[in-house]
Amino acid sequence: MVTRLNASRLVEIYKKDQLKEGKLKEIAASLDEDDNPVIMLVKQKK
Repeated sequence: MVTRLNASRLVEIYKKDQLKEGKLKEIAASLDEDDNPVIMLVKQKK
């Protein structure tokens, strides 16, 4: 599954400390609200 996340929304979620540890949290930490959207690839566990 692929999804697009607006940088402003992702920054807002990060500031509220609602992200679990991982790559997405690392990316959100370095974003500004005016940055381009983030494309997230989701892999299901088997």
